[in-house]
Amino acid sequence: MYQQLQTFDDALTKSNQQGVFIFKYSATCPISANAKERLERFMLDHSSYPCYVVIIQQPRPYSLALGIQ
Repeated sequence: MYQQLQTFDDALTKSNQQGVFIFKYSATCPISANAKERLERFMLDHSSYPCYVVIIQQPRPYSLALGIQ
């Protein structure tokens, strides 16, 4: 369901061709866990869009590129 984000530029390049989802996920936040469950249900019907998950606790360069402090 989720794709591995090799570089942030890969996701940006793909977004020029079609819509993409980049989900910023906190592994320690219950609100984020709820949002992840909703996203997973949504993706069952919309799997044609690439979906990337960035866990904000890691890898740090991706989190910073997405504006997460």
